[in-house]
Amino acid sequence: MQAFEGIENDPPTHLSVKSLVGVSHQMEDQMSEEWTNVQIMECSSESGATVTVFIQSNGELERCVLGNGRRVDFNRDGTFTIPESQTVLSVMAF
Repeated sequence: MQAFEGIENDPPTHLSVKSLVGVSHQMEDQMSEEWTNVQIMECSSESGATVTVFIQSNGELERCVLGNGRRVDFNRDGTFTIPESQTVLSVMAF
């Protein structure tokens, strides 16, 4: 699996998710909470790089993160966006 520029695909240790639409930017500040993987998806960037996206839950909230814990935004069309680079990720498999 090819890593996206500067993004590691190490599996998260404690992470989670609840509502995909409207996932709060505050979620990445709650890394001390217990998060559980709900769904794991292999995605492809526009450049062809493969990136793993995890949907996680803490029992109350849901979030979408990369393998290194960095937040990604869920788009209404079913894609994800990495906020820092505005890179769009399309789901290949889940």
